[in-house]
Amino acid sequence: MTVAMNSGEQVAVNIKIFDKEYKIACLPHEKDSLIQSARYLDQKMSEVKSSHKIIGADRIAVMAALNIASEFLNSENVHVLTKIKGMTDKLESAIEKLK
Repeated sequence: MTVAMNSGEQVAVNIKIFDKEYKIACLPHEKDSLIQSARYLDQKMSEVKSSHKIIGADRIAVMAALNIASEFLNSENVHVLTKIKGMTDKLESAIEKLK
């Protein structure tokens, strides 16, 4: 999902993260993913707040972001992306040979 920066066929989505409301523009087919992402971030920020004595939403957001990044980097997603990149490289190479 890519959060849109300009308008077009985008929709405005109201999300709430850590008791603050935000209006975010995204493509219509990405709305559900954006809402799920906001809920996940809100959950992670709440977990950080409850498990640490961190004060300040900005510090809590940074810690939550680090936790999420760590989860991603330690997940199968990285392996899948690496495999996809390898397959893409092979396809591009094969296409070049056909030219």
